[in-house]
Amino acid sequence: MTDYKKQGKANRLKGHNFERTVCKLLKPIFPCVKRNLEYQEGSADIFVGDYAIQCKNLKDYPSINTFNQIPILPHREMREGTGVNSWKKRILICKGKRKPPMVVMELDTFIDLL
Repeated sequence: MTDYKKQGKANRLKGHNFERTVCKLLKPIFPCVKRNLEYQEGSADIFVGDYAIQCKNLKDYPSINTFNQIPILPHREMREGTGVNSWKKRILICKGKRKPPMVVMELDTFIDLL
């Protein structure tokens, strides 16, 4: 019999490790990148610059509808007036088991990056 509590903990750990990996990859570009804990402001995993980044590490790539669950609210410091009051651009970074990470974003965000 499978112990579902342990299985859930392992899946959370896998997701947190993927978030840490993404942060390490972004560190040379954004030195101030930090993970956002789920119970903190908003529910995106990483807030950096103008971007709200959600990371998913699942058995298979998630549905494109997962992208719509990423909040676009400004970060707390921006709402309190200590930063620029702008809405976040959403990015979904997802990885399937034994599959390369993929990035999903709106076309406008992609064009801005070019």
